[in-house]
Amino acid sequence: MQMPKTQYFSALAAILFLMIAGSCTKLCNSGYEGSRCNVLTTTKFTGVWNAVDTPGNITYKDTISPGMALGDITLSTSFAGHHFNHVINASVAADVITIPWQKPDSASNFVQGTGTLSTDENNISFSYQLITGADSPQVITTYTGTWIRQN
Repeated sequence: MQMPKTQYFSALAAILFLMIAGSCTKLCNSGYEGSRCNVLTTTKFTGVWNAVDTPGNITYKDTISPGMALGDITLSTSFAGHHFNHVINASVAADVITIPWQKPDSASNFVQGTGTLSTDENNISFSYQLITGADSPQVITTYTGTWIRQN
């Protein structure tokens, strides 16, 4: 016995709907992620990290903490081997930390850069610049770093 055409098309439409609905991914609001969009994107970056930056094999521990606004973080004063008296402000989008051009202290030292979190969330690959001198000649040193999660 054959199924009537209307039932056949209704069943086919239902199957197609389920296939399409099952393949959709949920879009979270900015600053959130996870299957329910209830996890702050910054959460995967917070914690204590062991850093090794080159040139110079600068080794130090740094702490990443939540910032004041959604999507913001701070890097501790030990960033770049204790070059600063104040925290470094940064923002997070997906798996990337962006350190905007800033002068954290009253000295004439500036910093800017980016870091990318590994897929297992246990390493950050940094590239940043330290700029010394408000006027010319400025000294710009580009560093790369590998940070390993400690907690």
